[in-house]
Amino acid sequence: MANLSDLNFNRNAEPVQDFSPLPMGEYLAQVVASEIKDTKSGTGKYVKLQWQVTDGQYAGRVIFANYNIINANPKAQEIGEREFAAACQGLGKVGVSDTEELHAVPCIIKVKIEPERNGYGPSNRITSYNVATGVQEAPQQSQPAAPQAAPSAGMPWQS
Repeated sequence: MANLSDLNFNRNAEPVQDFSPLPMGEYLAQVVASEIKDTKSGTGKYVKLQWQVTDGQYAGRVIFANYNIINANPKAQEIGEREFAAACQGLGKVGVSDTEELHAVPCIIKVKIEPERNGYGPSNRITSYNVATGVQEAPQQSQPAAPQAAPSAGMPWQS
């Protein structure tokens, strides 16, 4: 048993409804959380970015992406560095020194569906990142925004 009375959180938050992968396609999204973590083996590090879709039918949905930046396998590290560089470039940020610089910047991400593996169901994988022109950066938030109702049809970067 755990007493929650001393904790300050939204006890009436809307429950998460769907963990299925998003359909393959392009989405306007932004990074809402980031951290550097140790690899499972403990011999490397990766950047973990939490992307949140910000527009359309899937606004509020989240996609996680990991980028190996230090790895005992040189090829794995090179792939991770290139993927992270692509994410940074798609956000219009090059040579970042803190992942916080990547937060709240609009980006068009293209996702595909990875098949289930290792006992985990299907998931999304980001395959490309493009600067979202004509879309303003969102104000910095300390926590991801709660999912919102989908706005009317049309996406701002397509007009």
